[in-house]
Amino acid sequence: MKYIDYTYYNDEYVGFPVSESDFDRFAERASDMISFISFGRAEKVMTEKSIDSPKLKERYDAIKKATAAQTEVFATLGEESITGKPLKEISREQLGNAAVNYDVHLRQTTELYGIPISGIAMGILNNAGLLYRGI
Repeated sequence: MKYIDYTYYNDEYVGFPVSESDFDRFAERASDMISFISFGRAEKVMTEKSIDSPKLKERYDAIKKATAAQTEVFATLGEESITGKPLKEISREQLGNAAVNYDVHLRQTTELYGIPISGIAMGILNNAGLLYRGI
């Protein structure tokens, strides 16, 4: 179950540009990841028939925004980010006695089973109380 649609991602979240054909795949996987890291709470909230309480509305909005942030991570890092395969980065090149080291700080992301997770999504879900492991 996708928690966001292409219109929400482009018009409300205003995420990194992604084609509509790629969006569905990224958003579906992002929704799976948000459900997983929220211990299934996200799916319960998103399948509620009525969003009438302020707390439920806050969580509903948080899940949509977190899903958009996770979709953006997948869109910017590409197809390999979804599969959990290590992203290949060149950190050092050498030719004879000359060598160049590259700054590899862009991989300082949280990962779960090799899949990068948006720090923004984690913060949004945490503030909504969806990352708490207890009851």
